[in-house]
Amino acid sequence: MRLTIEAVASAVVVAATAALAHAAPWEPTTTEARTRLEHGREAFKAGDYRKAGVLFVFSDEAEANLNARWNAAQSFAAAGDWKRASGLYDSLLADRDLPANRRSEVERRQRVAAQFVAADFAREAQKWQDARALLLKLVGDPSLGDRDRASASARLDELAKAEAAATVAPGPSAPEAKPEPPAPLVPPPVASPPPPSRWDDHLALALIGVGAVGIAAGTGLVFNARSIEADASREPNDTLARALFDRASDRRTWGGVTLGVAAAVSVAGVVKFILVPKAHASTTAALQPVTGGAILVFGGALP
Repeated sequence: MRLTIEAVASAVVVAATAALAHAAPWEPTTTEARTRLEHGREAFKAGDYRKAGVLFVFSDEAEANLNARWNAAQSFAAAGDWKRASGLYDSLLADRDLPANRRSEVERRQRVAAQFVAADFAREAQKWQDARALLLKLVGDPSLGDRDRASASARLDELAKAEAAATVAPGPSAPEAKPEPPAPLVPPPVASPPPPSRWDDHLALALIGVGAVGIAAGTGLVFNARSIEADASREPNDTLARALFDRASDRRTWGGVTLGVAAAVSVAGVVKFILVPKAHASTTAALQPVTGGAILVFGGALP
């Protein structure tokens, strides 16, 4: 007797999401829930489906509403995260306030999601034929939209690659390359020491160096904030996604502060660098406190 993979996958998702079901209205009433719902719609229109799904879930958390939950399920389905979409469809069907005129559509979408989840389970178990049969059924289903059929087609390509990688035999190893002999060492020519110049101003060079490092660090923080935001959009766990969004905001703030301070230090170093000290005089730099902060004061002579 063959165990039906669709039934196994559906049972797992139903068990994981049954506890989330709760009675809820279709439209939210609080400002926070409506705002997050609107932000989710904007992200969906922009094609960022995973981020849209996260924002719709945030709206449902701010105030339980079936509209946000339905949109979250549709968004994760569009992003290819059918397991999470299936759980949200099950949560909708378990809610006693789901309008009767919408139940048939939710049930239809849940069946489609269950087929995708079953295909993924079969692929992970290396049951290639079962996974291929499920995906071919989805590709040939005329009732599905173009996006769903494209998702099934993309999974078929991934399935073929995974099957080929699992069955290919390792080829002969390439011969080990012999290292080339090292080049002969040639002693460097001895040069006379250069005359004194502004390059001897180590303080100026240190300020420029510190400023450059600070600019690099600030730029790194800003780019890291963008990377964390992207990770938050892809994070399936809502709590972790919200924490990642907050961390990205902090990184962007510190990046801006670091860039501002580093730029000021770099400018101070450049100004000091162009100062040429008079004979038997030294170039000095000091912080002088003023109302509301401090200023950097230099002593020396311009050429």
